[in-house]
Amino acid sequence: MNWVNIADMPVVKNILAQAKTSIMEAVGVDVDLYICDSSKIPKREFKKLLQTRVSQAFNISWNDIISQSRKQKTGLMDARHVYMYLARTVLDLGLQEIAEDCNRTDHSTVVAVIKKIKGFYYTKDPVIKIIEKIKQQLPKHDLQTDEDANAGF
Repeated sequence: MNWVNIADMPVVKNILAQAKTSIMEAVGVDVDLYICDSSKIPKREFKKLLQTRVSQAFNISWNDIISQSRKQKTGLMDARHVYMYLARTVLDLGLQEIAEDCNRTDHSTVVAVIKKIKGFYYTKDPVIKIIEKIKQQLPKHDLQTDEDANAGF
């Protein structure tokens, strides 16, 4: 039996292109659709997906989330904090990488945020519902490290 990578099949590429267009027309969100032919998702793709899900959950663009603004009323800080927490707990990213993702220079901010969010679980803060909803929207696959991706796995 000859195995074919379905992601290379023209009909599959066409279906993905149509789905992307339909999603854009229906909800006005530009999405990246891809077929993962293994059980592992590249960590950088998962990170982009997490950023998109956080942006959608708070209805704030990623560029606004990573801005230097500290306006609490706009939800920027909550969105940024939720990303930091999920990037650490779901993706197991390093503290400095998370800080850099959020346009911050100091990883100590990330440490404080993670501690703060963990405390929300005890107080039943409404942000926890958002976090759990985002977690449910994320794929349940193993993550592929950048080293694995570069090695051709």
